[in-house]
Amino acid sequence: MKHFLMSATATMPAGMTHQQVEDQMVQAAKVDSPMTEALPSGTAASAIVARGTFANRDSFHKNDGTATVYRVGQEIVLRLDPFKVTNGPALHASLSGRASPQNSAELHASGALDLGKLRGNIGAQNYPIPAGTDLSKYHSAVIYCQMFSVVFGTAELRSRYGGAVRRFSLTGSSSVAAVAFVVPLPLGSVPGLRLPPSCWRSWSGSQRPLRVRPGKD
Repeated sequence: MKHFLMSATATMPAGMTHQQVEDQMVQAAKVDSPMTEALPSGTAASAIVARGTFANRDSFHKNDGTATVYRVGQEIVLRLDPFKVTNGPALHASLSGRASPQNSAELHASGALDLGKLRGNIGAQNYPIPAGTDLSKYHSAVIYCQMFSVVFGTAELRSRYGGAVRRFSLTGSSSVAAVAFVVPLPLGSVPGLRLPPSCWRSWSGSQRPLRVRPGKD
């Protein structure tokens, strides 16, 4: 029986045989595309929102390194550094709602966000995350072959305090207003709580008790 090691979970495009898909993936894996991209401007003073470590999916799709989500001013950036993955055709960097998707169905089942074509299979690189993205919906960084629908590698994203990224509402006990924002803390963790300036202006002068709870906009 023929074994297709690189393309075992691949989707076959119309007009291509499984052998042709396997051959194309094997050929792409032989060529490295190095990339060295500097840290985003202002990263030294930025906040780490979440971080995860890549691990080999199997003995054919190898990857290692670190995926870090930074908040730099008003921007959010996914940085891969250090980073190395087996090369492949049409690889993309994505975020997934699953913590460790193993195939295309799992990648998209809980929502996926494509951050663009992978700039290199080796070396440091940055991927801006669109403004307004709710990071609490995404739990992993994924390297994905769009051409053949194959997951090459995943890094589960955890907040710097050990929990998943969550969205919270902040309210005073007698206030009907709520402010929703993303906090890189597990539920119940208060040390290091990061509040937007608007919250400090509205709450710092108030003596009303503070309640933090999961919530929506």
